[in-house]
Amino acid sequence: MKGMTDINSIENRLKDIDKALKSLVLYRQLREDPAVTAFEEFIAGLMDNKTLPHQLLNAYSRFLSRIVNDFARDENDISWLAYCGYSLLRCETVFSRRAELVGYEGLPLWMKNIMEHELACLKQIARAEWDDILNFASYRSGFDEWLNPFTQSPVSAGNKSNYYNAVTGWNVKELAEHFYRCGSGMFGMFKAFRWERLNGRGYLQAINDADPITLDDLVGYEEQKSRIIENTELLLKGYQANNILLYGDKGTGKSSLVKALIHRYGDQGLRIVEVPKEYLVDYYRILEQLEGRKQKFILFVDDLSFEEDEVEYKHIKALLEGGIKARPSNVVVYATSNRRHIIREFFRDRSAEYGPGQEQEVFSVDSLQEKLSLSDRFGITLTFISPNQRMYLEIVEALAKNRELSMDMNKLKEEALRWEKKYNGRSGRTARQFIDYIEAILGN
Repeated sequence: MKGMTDINSIENRLKDIDKALKSLVLYRQLREDPAVTAFEEFIAGLMDNKTLPHQLLNAYSRFLSRIVNDFARDENDISWLAYCGYSLLRCETVFSRRAELVGYEGLPLWMKNIMEHELACLKQIARAEWDDILNFASYRSGFDEWLNPFTQSPVSAGNKSNYYNAVTGWNVKELAEHFYRCGSGMFGMFKAFRWERLNGRGYLQAINDADPITLDDLVGYEEQKSRIIENTELLLKGYQANNILLYGDKGTGKSSLVKALIHRYGDQGLRIVEVPKEYLVDYYRILEQLEGRKQKFILFVDDLSFEEDEVEYKHIKALLEGGIKARPSNVVVYATSNRRHIIREFFRDRSAEYGPGQEQEVFSVDSLQEKLSLSDRFGITLTFISPNQRMYLEIVEALAKNRELSMDMNKLKEEALRWEKKYNGRSGRTARQFIDYIEAILGN
C-alpha cells in the first residue's frame, strides 16, 4: 500500500480528472457516453467517503464492461487512452464540422481557444494512471484485488486504432487538419454505412468491415464498369452526377460493382449508405444528415423491386426527382434490380379495356405510365446479362490468378463448367463460389 503522501497526491489527481470532466464544453456530450458516465461515477465515488465499497466496485465493473464489450472486442489490447481518442474523433462538434469545411486557417480565434481548453481537459482524462487509481480504490474500499486490464499506451493494431492511436500528441492545428483531410465524426472514421431503425427511429449504422471486393476483382462488363466509374468521378469533382440503375440477371456483379467503388474512392471522400427498400420512407431524414457535408455519398438500394400493391416506390420517385426537398448535389442514388422497370408488370397493365372484375383501374394507361416513370428517373441505366461460356471461364481464370491457386488451368476450367451445370448456371457469382470451393479443397 502506498504511503499517505502518495495517497494525497493520487487524490489530488482524481480531483483534477473530475474537474476536467465537468469542464468540457464542446465535448460535453461525452459525459453521456455510458463508459464515460460509469468512469465519472467511479472517480466521484473514490473522492466521496460516503460511497460504499460495493458501489465503487459496481461502477468500475460497469465501466470495464462497456470498454471491453463495446470497444475493445476487436483489439489486441485494451487502452483507456485509445478509447478517449476514439471518442474525440467520433463525437461531432461545431469545431469538427467547421474544420472539415475550412481547415485550421479558416477557423475563428475563439473556436481555436475553446478547443485548446477541450484538449487540455481530454488529455487530463485520457492520461489517467490506472495503477495509482486502483491502489487508491483498494485504500478506499478495503478490497485488495482490482482488475486492471489497461495498457499504459495506445494500442498499435486493430481496425479502429489506426485513426486515433496518437491522439495525445495532437494539438488544435493537427486536429483541425485531420478533420479537413478525413472528415468529421463518423464520416471521417468510416466509409460505409447502413440506414437502420430502432424503436421506429432511423439512424446511420457505421460498417467497419465493408465487403472487400475491389474493381480489379470484377472481370467483364467493362463498358458498364467504365460508365459507373466516370459518373462517380464526376460526383467527386463536384458536378451534378446522374442516378444509376444497374439492371440485369442475378449474380452478374451489379451489387459488387457498387460496393467496390468505396475501396477505389473512399480516400477521396466517397461514402456509401445502404438503404433497405422498406426504409425509403425515411429519405428526408437521410438527406438531412448528408447535405452540407464535404464528402460525396452514394445511396445504395440493392435488389430494388416492388410488387403491384406496394406503394414504397413513390418514396424513391421523390428521392430521385420531384420531392419538395431537392436532392443535395453531393448525393446520388445507385440501385440494382432484376426487373427492367423495377415494378412488377402484368399484361392487364398494358390493356385499356375493362376486365370482368371491378378492381381494374379505369385509366390503366395512367397506372402503367406512373410505374414506368420510376425507372425513367434514373439518368443512366446499365444492363448486365449472364456471361457466355467464354466470359464465364475468363472470370474463373482471373479469380484463380488473383488467389494464386496452384491448379492446372485446363483442369480448373473443366471443373468450372461442371460446377455451373450442376449448380447455379453461368454468372460471376457462380464463378466466385466455385473458386471459393477450389481454394478450400486445395487448402486441405
